[in-house]
Amino acid sequence: MGLKWHTITGFPVSYGLTTSGTEVLKWAQKMGTPTEITMVDLGGTYQRGCQILVWINKNQSKEDILDTAIHESVHVFQKLCEYIGEETPSAEFEAYTIANIAKTLMKEFEANAIHEERKARLQTRGGEVHLEAGSSEEANGTERSTPGDGEGGESP
Repeated sequence: MGLKWHTITGFPVSYGLTTSGTEVLKWAQKMGTPTEITMVDLGGTYQRGCQILVWINKNQSKEDILDTAIHESVHVFQKLCEYIGEETPSAEFEAYTIANIAKTLMKEFEANAIHEERKARLQTRGGEVHLEAGSSEEANGTERSTPGDGEGGESP
């Protein structure tokens, strides 16, 4: 499952979520951004230009996952404001944007968990690996969607 990038309507910034520390390191290397993480970290937010990658360590309690998603949502908002030069966002703009980012990250986290569950049900038959029916998400690629519109698409 490739990274799914989300945009904040009206702004030139996109963000994506991964639960894989390895994927963070691959992305950082591809973007030329030095990144160090340890697997004991709860998560992190990494930026290169107008792309922000959020990592939430899946090996923590549900409460800590929610806490980390909200915490990292604030960082995405801060990076958005920094990128667009907004020094004094209104309280409502800040609250609604952070809530939307957190909701999107949690939905994406749940989708990743479902994807991983399906992947775990791989069956080996005669030396070949087969996915169970309904697991066609294995196609490679990176998707893009805008929160609220439910539409996905290929990123450039």
